[in-house]
Amino acid sequence: MNRTAALAAAILCAAPALASDWALSPNGYGPVTIGMSSDEASQALGLRLQNDGEGMPDAACHHLAAPAGEDKLRYMVQNGRIVRISLYEGPSAVATDKGIRLGDPASRIMDSYGEELEIEAHEYVKGEYFTSWDETAKRGIRYETMTDDPGPFIAPGAAMVFRIHAGGEAIFLIEGCS
Repeated sequence: MNRTAALAAAILCAAPALASDWALSPNGYGPVTIGMSSDEASQALGLRLQNDGEGMPDAACHHLAAPAGEDKLRYMVQNGRIVRISLYEGPSAVATDKGIRLGDPASRIMDSYGEELEIEAHEYVKGEYFTSWDETAKRGIRYETMTDDPGPFIAPGAAMVFRIHAGGEAIFLIEGCS
């Protein structure tokens, strides 16, 4: 093997997994883990996360996003650390570690988690919050579902996933940082 081919092979072996292989889980997304600083997350992703909002970010709590926003992920930062990663809108190729995506029927959540879920009525829409929480790790994942407009591929009256939040206790915040 010549030097160029050997160098290329070494680079490919050292490269992080492709974003298409990453999943959103209670611990983070791909190489980004809950508890990282925004600089650490940017370095792990290989791109600079940017303020997702108007004006200067609030030091106490703000949201970041990838520059082009193709993945639709938003990273909540509180006191300099990522505390939650959320999917607010689709379409997005991002799936959870259980394979659940925005637009999926709520029945997929039930099938994947079973009785470990806490289910509550949604605060603002006709739907529910489905939460899987690990009290020991202080991590979880929370799905927001609605039946108001279930879409063309879900039976009328059935609920669909329209938001997903993963991370620490911030997954329970229902209005951004509050």
